[in-house]
Amino acid sequence: MNIQQLDNFVNFVDTYPDRRKLVKGLCASSDTRKEGARVLARMPAVFVHKLMHVESLRIDIDGTGETLFHYSFFLFLRDFTSITKLVITRMNFRTVTEFGRLVCAIPNLTTLVCRKVTWSDLTYSKKAFMRSKPSLKLLSVTGTVDASFWTKDIVDWLFTASTPTATPRAPSPIPGKLSLPMLDLMSADPDDVAHLTRLLDGVSASLRRLNIGFTRKCGTRINAENIMALSLQGHFLLEELYIWIYADAGNDLRWVLAMLRTIESRCLRHVCLRIEPNWIQLPSLPCTHIDLLFSDPKFDSLERFTLMYDRSAANVRGPLEENLQTQFPGLFSRGIAHVDFSRVTYPSTGDRFF
Repeated sequence: MNIQQLDNFVNFVDTYPDRRKLVKGLCASSDTRKEGARVLARMPAVFVHKLMHVESLRIDIDGTGETLFHYSFFLFLRDFTSITKLVITRMNFRTVTEFGRLVCAIPNLTTLVCRKVTWSDLTYSKKAFMRSKPSLKLLSVTGTVDASFWTKDIVDWLFTASTPTATPRAPSPIPGKLSLPMLDLMSADPDDVAHLTRLLDGVSASLRRLNIGFTRKCGTRINAENIMALSLQGHFLLEELYIWIYADAGNDLRWVLAMLRTIESRCLRHVCLRIEPNWIQLPSLPCTHIDLLFSDPKFDSLERFTLMYDRSAANVRGPLEENLQTQFPGLFSRGIAHVDFSRVTYPSTGDRFF
């Protein structure tokens, strides 16, 4: 939507007020930062108190420069109480603090999806979010494609701005614990494991679905020693686990087994290994050990074990399935192992992508 399209839509909304309730989503998108920023800056002011049924806001602005916000932008945004989903793509913020202010300005936000989100300055001001009571009540957070998203500052911001979790056994908020049922770490940076460990520990009392995988830096391979400390201990409500596995035979995948061994949840229903299409032999994945692990009685609740490939690998379906049955004999004999070929889409909408 460019400026002209925005003006036309404003005229339409003003001319046909009975159609306002039909508008469920707004999108500020542009391949030029300047025009996209102008559309985004004007959008809350021109639609406030008019589009009261909008459920999602999508921002897709070429991130080659900083996007600056006037303080009134956040004030108008607070009146959009119907918005529950925010999707940000290709956007470069001035600071992590400014990113946080944008997210926190939407009062009833529950789903946050970030793709290729960056910031010029990693400066983060904790005081900016301590002036008021933590109010962020997210149910789902997704940071994909850009491995640099899950920094220490982002994790600090989540802990500062989010409402502490409470459980039936502990109805009062628990300091240092967040209420976050769904977390997507599918393109995390191995160098950020310390922050991710803290984050996983913080959401242990509420997490029900976890997507996790580590993105290779250009010219490097993933070192399992950096991520062997990842643990799912204490995640007693975990129901679904999705692990993204990259097809570089040189990558050390011992961390996958090490993490699976720490699972304590008796509610786990589905485990999915998302494997790149050209990797058939799984040379460095300890398949036999994983198969044996899931024979433990504590995994009796497991209903499905999925080995997922992109649909482009369907042309080798026969030999692929035959090989996987020898790699995971126990799971296949129980009838819960499945090989799936699907079009993989990154969760830019916050919807399920497996």
